[in-house]
Amino acid sequence: MAKYKSPHKIDEDECTIDGTFKQIKGSNNTSDSVLELTDVWSCLVNPRDSKTVLSDIKENINVSEDVDLHHLKRVQKTTHPTTHDQILQVVICGSQLFSDPSEIVARVFKKSGDNVSCFQLVKVPLHPPSTREIMLEWSERYWPLVWKGNPNNQYLASVRLHTARETENLRKLVKLLENVTPGHVSVATMVTDPKTNKVLTWSLDERCRSVNPLDHSIMRCIQNVASVEKTTRNEGSEEREKNYLCLDLQFYTTHEPCVMCCMALVHSRIGQLFFLKPSLGRGGLLDPELGIHQHKYLNWRFEAWQWVKESEKLADQVPELGEIEA
Repeated sequence: MAKYKSPHKIDEDECTIDGTFKQIKGSNNTSDSVLELTDVWSCLVNPRDSKTVLSDIKENINVSEDVDLHHLKRVQKTTHPTTHDQILQVVICGSQLFSDPSEIVARVFKKSGDNVSCFQLVKVPLHPPSTREIMLEWSERYWPLVWKGNPNNQYLASVRLHTARETENLRKLVKLLENVTPGHVSVATMVTDPKTNKVLTWSLDERCRSVNPLDHSIMRCIQNVASVEKTTRNEGSEEREKNYLCLDLQFYTTHEPCVMCCMALVHSRIGQLFFLKPSLGRGGLLDPELGIHQHKYLNWRFEAWQWVKESEKLADQVPELGEIEA
Protein backbone atom coordinates (compact mmCIF):
# COMPACT_ATOMS: atom_id res chain seq x y z
CA MET A 1 0.00 0.00 0.00
CA ALA A 2 1.51 3.29 -1.09
CA LYS A 3 2.11 6.19 1.26
CA TYR A 4 0.61 9.55 0.37
CA LYS A 5 1.46 13.13 1.24
CA SER A 6 -1.82 14.93 1.78
CA PRO A 7 -2.47 18.59 0.95
CA HIS A 8 -5.12 18.58 3.71
CA LYS A 9 -4.89 18.94 7.46
CA ILE A 10 -5.80 15.47 8.71
CA ASP A 11 -6.80 14.47 12.22
CA GLU A 12 -6.21 10.72 12.22
CA ASP A 13 -7.89 10.18 15.59
CA GLU A 14 -11.09 12.02 14.64
CA CYS A 15 -10.89 11.04 10.94
CA THR A 16 -11.45 14.62 9.79
CA ILE A 17 -10.23 16.59 6.79
CA ASP A 18 -9.30 20.26 7.30
CA GLY A 19 -11.40 20.31 10.47
CA THR A 20 -14.44 20.46 8.17
CA PHE A 21 -15.50 16.99 7.06
CA LYS A 22 -15.56 13.82 9.17
CA GLN A 23 -15.17 10.46 7.47
CA ILE A 24 -18.09 8.09 8.08
CA LYS A 25 -16.31 4.76 7.94
CA GLY A 26 -19.16 2.28 7.69
CA SER A 27 -19.79 -1.09 9.28
CA ASN A 28 -16.90 -3.02 7.73
CA ASN A 29 -14.07 -0.51 7.64
CA THR A 30 -10.77 -2.36 7.47
CA SER A 31 -9.23 -0.26 10.24
CA ASP A 32 -11.40 -2.15 12.72
CA SER A 33 -9.28 -5.25 11.99
CA VAL A 34 -12.12 -7.75 11.86
CA LEU A 35 -10.43 -10.87 10.54
CA GLU A 36 -11.83 -12.03 7.22
CA LEU A 37 -9.97 -14.73 5.30
CA THR A 38 -9.75 -15.35 1.58
CA ASP A 39 -8.13 -18.07 -0.54
CA VAL A 40 -5.11 -17.35 -2.72
CA TRP A 41 -3.17 -19.59 -5.07
CA SER A 42 0.42 -20.33 -4.07
CA CYS A 43 3.25 -22.49 -5.41
CA LEU A 44 6.73 -23.63 -4.43
CA VAL A 45 9.80 -22.19 -6.14
CA ASN A 46 13.51 -22.85 -5.87
CA PRO A 47 15.23 -19.64 -4.70
CA ARG A 48 17.42 -19.50 -7.80
CA ASP A 49 14.30 -19.41 -10.02
CA SER A 50 12.37 -16.83 -8.01
CA LYS A 51 13.28 -13.84 -10.18
CA THR A 52 11.81 -15.38 -13.34
CA VAL A 53 8.72 -16.64 -11.51
CA LEU A 54 8.00 -13.25 -9.94
CA SER A 55 8.50 -11.58 -13.31
CA ASP A 56 5.88 -13.87 -14.86
CA ILE A 57 3.41 -13.05 -12.08
CA LYS A 58 3.96 -9.31 -12.52
CA GLU A 59 3.53 -9.46 -16.30
CA ASN A 60 0.57 -11.83 -16.52
CA ILE A 61 -1.67 -11.10 -13.52
CA ASN A 62 -4.08 -8.21 -14.04
CA VAL A 63 -4.13 -6.59 -10.60
CA SER A 64 -7.36 -4.72 -11.40
CA GLU A 65 -9.15 -8.09 -11.64
CA ASP A 66 -7.49 -9.59 -8.58
CA VAL A 67 -8.19 -9.09 -4.87
CA ASP A 68 -5.99 -6.46 -3.23
CA LEU A 69 -2.92 -8.32 -1.95
CA HIS A 70 -0.68 -5.35 -1.19
CA HIS A 71 -0.70 -6.12 2.53
CA LEU A 72 0.77 -9.60 1.92
CA LYS A 73 4.41 -10.44 1.49
CA ARG A 74 4.69 -12.12 -1.89
CA VAL A 75 7.20 -14.75 -0.72
CA GLN A 76 7.87 -16.73 2.44
CA LYS A 77 10.53 -19.31 3.24
CA THR A 78 9.35 -22.85 3.89
CA THR A 79 10.43 -26.50 3.67
CA HIS A 80 9.71 -28.76 0.71
CA PRO A 81 7.17 -31.44 1.80
CA THR A 82 9.16 -34.36 0.33
CA THR A 83 12.83 -33.35 0.07
CA HIS A 84 12.73 -31.14 3.19
CA ASP A 85 15.01 -28.66 1.43
CA GLN A 86 14.67 -24.93 2.04
CA ILE A 87 12.38 -23.51 -0.63
CA LEU A 88 10.17 -20.48 -1.30
CA GLN A 89 6.39 -20.40 -1.24
CA VAL A 90 5.01 -17.66 -3.50
CA VAL A 91 1.56 -16.05 -3.57
CA ILE A 92 0.29 -15.97 -7.16
CA CYS A 93 -3.20 -14.44 -7.09
CA GLY A 94 -6.67 -14.70 -5.61
CA SER A 95 -8.52 -17.99 -6.02
CA GLN A 96 -11.23 -16.46 -8.20
CA LEU A 97 -8.92 -15.83 -11.17
CA PHE A 98 -8.16 -19.46 -12.00
CA SER A 99 -9.90 -22.76 -11.39
CA ASP A 100 -6.93 -25.15 -11.41
CA PRO A 101 -3.09 -25.23 -11.55
CA SER A 102 -2.91 -26.21 -15.22
CA GLU A 103 -4.70 -22.99 -16.14
CA ILE A 104 -2.26 -21.00 -13.99
CA VAL A 105 0.78 -22.56 -15.67
CA ALA A 106 -0.64 -21.91 -19.14
CA ARG A 107 -1.65 -18.30 -18.55
CA VAL A 108 0.80 -17.02 -15.92
CA PHE A 109 4.05 -18.99 -15.94
CA LYS A 110 4.79 -18.72 -19.64
CA LYS A 111 8.56 -18.52 -19.08
CA SER A 112 8.92 -20.34 -15.78
CA GLY A 113 6.38 -23.16 -15.98
CA ASP A 114 9.04 -25.80 -15.36
CA ASN A 115 10.21 -24.04 -12.20
CA VAL A 116 6.98 -24.06 -10.17
CA SER A 117 5.33 -26.93 -8.29
CA CYS A 118 3.01 -27.90 -5.46
CA PHE A 119 0.16 -25.51 -6.22
CA GLN A 120 -2.26 -25.07 -3.36
CA LEU A 121 -4.90 -22.71 -2.00
CA VAL A 122 -3.83 -20.85 1.13
CA LYS A 123 -6.04 -18.85 3.47
CA VAL A 124 -4.80 -15.30 4.11
CA PRO A 125 -6.28 -12.15 5.71
CA LEU A 126 -8.39 -10.27 3.16
CA HIS A 127 -7.84 -6.84 4.74
CA PRO A 128 -4.70 -5.19 6.15
CA PRO A 129 -4.37 -5.08 9.96
CA SER A 130 -4.84 -1.81 11.83
CA THR A 131 -2.03 -2.29 14.37
CA ARG A 132 1.45 -3.75 14.38
CA GLU A 133 0.45 -6.22 17.10
CA ILE A 134 -2.38 -7.60 14.96
CA MET A 135 -0.04 -7.74 11.98
CA LEU A 136 2.39 -9.94 13.92
CA GLU A 137 -0.41 -12.21 15.16
CA TRP A 138 -1.93 -12.71 11.71
CA SER A 139 1.51 -13.18 10.14
CA GLU A 140 2.24 -16.03 12.51
CA ARG A 141 -1.17 -17.69 12.10
CA TYR A 142 -1.71 -17.29 8.35
CA TRP A 143 0.79 -15.59 6.06
CA PRO A 144 3.54 -12.94 6.50
CA LEU A 145 2.06 -9.45 6.19
CA VAL A 146 3.51 -6.04 5.40
CA TRP A 147 3.10 -3.28 7.97
CA LYS A 148 2.91 0.26 6.58
CA GLY A 149 0.79 1.87 9.24
CA ASN A 150 -2.95 2.08 9.90
CA PRO A 151 -4.67 1.54 6.51
CA ASN A 152 -7.39 4.07 7.25
CA ASN A 153 -4.78 6.73 7.99
CA GLN A 154 -3.22 6.00 4.62
CA TYR A 155 -6.64 6.21 3.00
CA LEU A 156 -7.28 9.62 4.60
CA ALA A 157 -3.91 10.81 3.29
CA SER A 158 -4.93 9.74 -0.22
CA VAL A 159 -8.26 11.61 -0.16
CA ARG A 160 -8.50 14.78 -2.24
CA LEU A 161 -11.44 17.01 -1.31
CA HIS A 162 -12.12 20.50 -2.65
CA THR A 163 -12.94 21.74 0.83
CA ALA A 164 -13.82 25.32 -0.17
CA ARG A 165 -16.01 24.12 -3.04
CA GLU A 166 -17.84 21.53 -0.97
CA THR A 167 -18.36 24.12 1.77
CA GLU A 168 -19.93 26.56 -0.68
CA ASN A 169 -22.20 23.84 -2.04
CA LEU A 170 -23.45 23.07 1.46
CA ARG A 171 -24.18 26.77 2.01
CA LYS A 172 -26.28 26.70 -1.17
CA LEU A 173 -28.02 23.60 0.14
CA VAL A 174 -29.02 25.32 3.39
CA LYS A 175 -30.48 28.24 1.43
CA LEU A 176 -32.73 25.80 -0.43
CA LEU A 177 -34.59 25.24 2.85
CA GLU A 178 -35.97 28.76 2.45
CA ASN A 179 -38.30 27.22 -0.16
CA VAL A 180 -39.90 24.87 2.39
CA THR A 181 -43.49 25.86 3.14
CA PRO A 182 -45.13 25.38 6.55
CA GLY A 183 -46.22 21.82 7.20
CA HIS A 184 -43.64 20.30 4.86
CA VAL A 185 -40.52 18.29 5.70
CA SER A 186 -37.37 20.44 5.98
CA VAL A 187 -34.99 18.23 4.00
CA ALA A 188 -33.13 19.27 0.85
CA THR A 189 -30.74 17.49 -1.52
CA MET A 190 -28.51 18.81 -4.31
CA VAL A 191 -26.51 16.87 -6.93
CA THR A 192 -23.35 18.08 -8.66
CA ASP A 193 -20.93 16.79 -11.25
CA PRO A 194 -17.54 16.66 -9.44
CA LYS A 195 -15.65 17.30 -12.70
CA THR A 196 -17.31 20.67 -13.34
CA ASN A 197 -19.12 21.41 -10.03
CA LYS A 198 -22.24 22.04 -12.12
CA VAL A 199 -25.48 21.62 -10.15
CA LEU A 200 -27.38 18.92 -12.02
CA THR A 201 -30.55 18.97 -9.93
CA TRP A 202 -31.95 19.69 -6.49
CA SER A 203 -35.11 18.82 -4.62
CA LEU A 204 -36.96 19.29 -1.38
CA ASP A 205 -38.78 16.50 0.42
CA GLU A 206 -42.25 16.33 -1.15
CA ARG A 207 -43.96 13.64 0.93
CA CYS A 208 -46.52 15.98 2.46
CA ARG A 209 -47.44 17.62 -0.84
CA SER A 210 -47.65 14.44 -2.94
CA VAL A 211 -48.87 12.15 -0.13
CA ASN A 212 -46.30 9.68 -1.49
CA PRO A 213 -44.12 8.12 1.25
CA LEU A 214 -41.32 7.55 -1.29
CA ASP A 215 -40.93 11.23 -2.20
CA HIS A 216 -37.77 11.80 -0.15
CA SER A 217 -35.51 14.52 -1.55
CA ILE A 218 -32.77 12.03 -2.48
CA MET A 219 -35.21 9.77 -4.32
CA ARG A 220 -36.56 12.76 -6.23
CA CYS A 221 -33.06 13.88 -7.21
CA ILE A 222 -32.24 10.43 -8.58
CA GLN A 223 -35.51 10.52 -10.51
CA ASN A 224 -34.65 13.97 -11.87
CA VAL A 225 -31.23 12.80 -13.07
CA ALA A 226 -32.91 9.82 -14.74
CA SER A 227 -35.46 12.05 -16.51
CA VAL A 228 -32.78 14.39 -17.86
CA GLU A 229 -30.62 11.49 -19.00
CA LYS A 230 -33.56 9.80 -20.73
CA THR A 231 -34.34 12.99 -22.66
CA THR A 232 -30.69 13.50 -23.59
CA ARG A 233 -30.35 9.96 -24.87
CA ASN A 234 -33.56 10.20 -26.89
CA GLU A 235 -32.60 13.51 -28.48
CA GLY A 236 -28.88 12.93 -28.93
CA SER A 237 -27.63 12.31 -32.46
CA GLU A 238 -24.63 10.34 -31.22
CA GLU A 239 -24.63 7.22 -29.12
CA ARG A 240 -23.89 8.14 -25.52
CA GLU A 241 -21.99 6.00 -23.09
CA LYS A 242 -24.69 4.32 -21.00
CA ASN A 243 -23.29 4.14 -17.47
CA TYR A 244 -25.23 4.07 -14.23
CA LEU A 245 -27.24 7.29 -14.07
CA CYS A 246 -25.51 8.82 -11.04
CA LEU A 247 -22.09 7.24 -11.51
CA ASP A 248 -19.51 9.08 -9.35
CA LEU A 249 -21.77 12.12 -8.82
CA GLN A 250 -21.70 14.12 -5.58
CA PHE A 251 -24.83 14.32 -3.43
CA TYR A 252 -25.29 17.02 -0.79
CA THR A 253 -28.14 16.56 1.68
CA THR A 254 -29.22 18.30 4.85
CA HIS A 255 -29.79 15.12 6.86
CA GLU A 256 -28.21 11.68 7.05
CA PRO A 257 -30.17 9.56 4.53
CA CYS A 258 -32.57 6.86 5.67
CA VAL A 259 -31.95 3.20 4.81
CA MET A 260 -34.11 3.37 1.68
CA CYS A 261 -32.26 6.40 0.33
CA CYS A 262 -28.86 4.90 1.19
CA MET A 263 -29.70 1.79 -0.82
CA ALA A 264 -30.88 3.96 -3.72
CA LEU A 265 -27.54 5.80 -3.64
CA VAL A 266 -25.66 2.47 -3.72
CA HIS A 267 -27.72 1.24 -6.67
CA SER A 268 -27.14 4.57 -8.45
CA ARG A 269 -23.35 4.25 -8.02
CA ILE A 270 -22.73 7.72 -6.59
CA GLY A 271 -19.20 8.82 -5.68
CA GLN A 272 -19.54 10.96 -2.55
CA LEU A 273 -22.20 12.09 -0.11
CA PHE A 274 -21.93 15.17 2.12
CA PHE A 275 -24.49 15.76 4.88
CA LEU A 276 -25.01 18.21 7.73
CA LYS A 277 -27.08 16.58 10.45
CA PRO A 278 -27.37 12.99 11.73
CA SER A 279 -30.73 11.22 11.67
CA LEU A 280 -30.23 9.43 14.97
CA GLY A 281 -31.86 6.01 15.06
CA ARG A 282 -33.21 6.40 11.55
CA GLY A 283 -30.23 6.91 9.24
CA GLY A 284 -28.41 4.30 7.19
CA LEU A 285 -24.83 5.57 7.58
CA LEU A 286 -23.88 6.21 11.21
CA ASP A 287 -25.46 3.09 12.72
CA PRO A 288 -22.52 0.64 13.17
CA GLU A 289 -24.86 -2.24 12.34
CA LEU A 290 -25.68 -0.68 8.96
CA GLY A 291 -23.01 1.53 7.37
CA ILE A 292 -24.73 0.89 4.04
CA HIS A 293 -22.36 3.11 2.05
CA GLN A 294 -19.42 0.82 2.87
CA HIS A 295 -21.14 -2.50 3.47
CA LYS A 296 -19.07 -5.50 2.43
CA TYR A 297 -22.06 -7.47 1.14
CA LEU A 298 -23.14 -4.77 -1.33
CA ASN A 299 -21.63 -4.42 -4.79
CA TRP A 300 -20.86 -0.68 -4.62
CA ARG A 301 -19.40 1.65 -2.02
CA PHE A 302 -19.32 5.42 -1.79
CA GLU A 303 -17.63 7.95 0.48
CA ALA A 304 -19.73 9.68 3.16
CA TRP A 305 -18.63 12.88 4.91
CA GLN A 306 -20.34 14.78 7.72
CA TRP A 307 -19.91 18.54 8.20
CA VAL A 308 -18.17 19.18 11.56
CA LYS A 309 -16.58 22.63 11.18
CA GLU A 310 -16.75 24.35 14.57
CA SER A 311 -16.37 27.91 13.27
CA GLU A 312 -19.36 27.64 10.92
CA LYS A 313 -22.21 25.64 12.38
CA LEU A 314 -24.22 25.01 9.22
CA ALA A 315 -25.96 22.05 10.85
CA ASP A 316 -27.52 24.41 13.42
CA GLN A 317 -29.42 26.06 10.56
CA VAL A 318 -31.07 22.73 9.71
CA PRO A 319 -34.19 21.71 11.69
CA GLU A 320 -34.38 18.45 13.57
CA LEU A 321 -36.70 15.91 11.97
CA GLY A 322 -39.82 14.74 13.72
CA GLU A 323 -40.86 11.11 14.04
CA ILE A 324 -43.08 11.20 10.94
CA GLU A 325 -40.51 13.08 8.88
CA ALA A 326 -37.70 10.53 9.19
